Amino acid sequence: MYKFLRLLLLVFYLMISNISFGDDTIVLEDVTPVQSTFESDYTNEPEVTIIKDGENTTEEYRINGQLYMVKVTPDGAPPYYLYKETEGSGWLRVEGISEPLIVPQWVVFEF
Repeated sequence: MYKFLRLLLLVFYLMISNISFGDDTIVLEDVTPVQSTFESDYTNEPEVTIIKDGENTTEEYRINGQLYMVKVTPDGAPPYYLYKETEGSGWLRVEGISEPLIVPQWVVFEF
């Protein structure tokens, strides 16, 4: 008995839903998005300039026009990186990941 009532209710629901929503469909025109009024010179991604000199490759990384890193890949040698120092005007040379990894060793919780 309950199965019959469930089936009847399902059929009735499907008939009502098709009738009520089928005729009220409105097709909208394409709407162009409004121009943003927020203006900023900041970009989320760095600008990368790749310069090839024969077999050597130099990649310059800039954010907002400021050069902060250079990756130099000589022919037949591993690449190295030049980072702009924050305090001085010099460049720091890093050979891949050969620098020691410093891991924080703070005590967070003790039993």
